[in-house]
Amino acid sequence: FGGWVEDIYKFDDDSGKDIIIGFMAVKGSYNDVIQIKSNINDGEIKDFNSLLNVTTNNSDGWALIDLGQNNTITIHGISKDNLSQNNFQFY
Repeated sequence: FGGWVEDIYKFDDDSGKDIIIGFMAVKGSYNDVIQIKSNINDGEIKDFNSLLNVTTNNSDGWALIDLGQNNTITIHGISKDNLSQNNFQFY
């Protein structure tokens, strides 16, 4: 009852083109988390900075993360500027 539950989204190789709806990217006390395999799809994403290098905003202004090999994550309603290191874990 009440309160927020942290959602965790996990991505591995060949995950496809995904859209996350309802993602909470509040900098500070609460946020959802995206877990990404290090060097996913034989790329060079291994930490937050390398992830930002492959992230743009789409035509709607939403964060579009290029995971390589035609795999992407679009975060509905959240711009690249609203993402923080707290939103990502690498394994």
